[in-house]
Amino acid sequence: VSAFQADYNDLQTLSSSQTTTIGGGTARAVSVDARSRGLEMQLQLFPTRGLSIDLFYALLDAKARPGQTVPDFNNNPVQIGGNRLPQAPKQS
Repeated sequence: VSAFQADYNDLQTLSSSQTTTIGGGTARAVSVDARSRGLEMQLQLFPTRGLSIDLFYALLDAKARPGQTVPDFNNNPVQIGGNRLPQAPKQS
């Protein structure tokens, strides 16, 4: 079992706005402050000779810090503070 926390300043991520076409959609690189906390667990079992069972579980809370904004399509500020970071699953 392990627990972790990481604080990021100016984390480069993508916002679903305009600028770069990616796979038919659009995205914009933005810089945000964020915090990532999590817990990871691993269990390894050997029920019989020659057989092993590995189990893994991860819980992740990765969010933009409060007060963060990014520009929308019209360059209006959009509040993203408290939103989950993209490509950061809650569980795996």
